[in-house]
Amino acid sequence: MAIYLLYSEEREKLDNWLQTWDIKLDYRTRHQFRDAMPVARLVDKIHKNLVDLSIYRACTSVPMMQKNWKIFKIHVLNGLKIGLTAVDQKQLALGTEGAIDQLLFFVMYSQNEHL
Repeated sequence: MAIYLLYSEEREKLDNWLQTWDIKLDYRTRHQFRDAMPVARLVDKIHKNLVDLSIYRACTSVPMMQKNWKIFKIHVLNGLKIGLTAVDQKQLALGTEGAIDQLLFFVMYSQNEHL
């Protein structure tokens, strides 16, 4: 998953989809989504029985966030056929612009594929 900024149509689709889950991607939520735990909670709502929330620990340090992303990749994203490299995990933990947007975009499409 190489990081790129979404096209305006993709951004609009993502924003509309996130609204259905009562999520607005602003500075606060982007900061929260640096950790895999809030994303795991969202995926748990979308794909019931796929996520074991007990294996994630809320954390604030980048190395621990990367660890959560690695766990999330192994236990959830691989099952959804969404690739996530170590570089991607670091960019998500750092809050790199576009990283969470692209991941959520893939999660959005995984919902359509598993209907």
